[in-house]
Amino acid sequence: MVRTEQNWENSFHFFWRFIHNPLKIGALRPSSAQLCRATVKAIEPEKCRCVVELGPGTGVITQYLLNSIDPQSRFLAVEIDPVFHENLQKRFPGTAIHRGDAEDLGKWLQPQKSGLADAVVSGLPWTLFTESQCRSILAEIASCMQPDGIFVTLCYWHAQWLPSGLRLKKLLKDYFDAVEMTDTVWTNVPPIFLFRCSGRRLTPKKEKR
Repeated sequence: MVRTEQNWENSFHFFWRFIHNPLKIGALRPSSAQLCRATVKAIEPEKCRCVVELGPGTGVITQYLLNSIDPQSRFLAVEIDPVFHENLQKRFPGTAIHRGDAEDLGKWLQPQKSGLADAVVSGLPWTLFTESQCRSILAEIASCMQPDGIFVTLCYWHAQWLPSGLRLKKLLKDYFDAVEMTDTVWTNVPPIFLFRCSGRRLTPKKEKR
């Protein structure tokens, strides 16, 4: 009963924030349990000493990530929406959850002092960004990752054929050597899959000489 009430509350908050800020919130509902499990599997949590989540929203995937990584591993999240950020801080006290833009990830991660991320999970609404914004965020992510790190980002099934979805796939291939598409999670609303990327490039493919 508690879980059902929490799921309903998460859905309500997500929809409410979407209505108030559709250019920042890219989804109508929070992630399903099946999607959360697929995300955790994709990052190979047993190998991670530092995990970053961008755009955690209501914290549904956040909870799965925290439950899957070693308690001694570092976890950091960045959320731009003020209401989501406040609720996340209340839900996960003591967890490093920063309010701001993903383009400033390095400011909070401080890789020179604390090390690079082994995995970065993104729930960012890429389709709402310009190509310039996408490149800026991907460059920041790549610069904050271990050479063998894994980047995972969500993509709605229907979006893969839209211009914005095709653009995202192309950009990911500019910043990562390997870009894979996971199986679609049909139980999610709407259906969704993950782009799983590895072999980050500090110099994007398009800019190589």
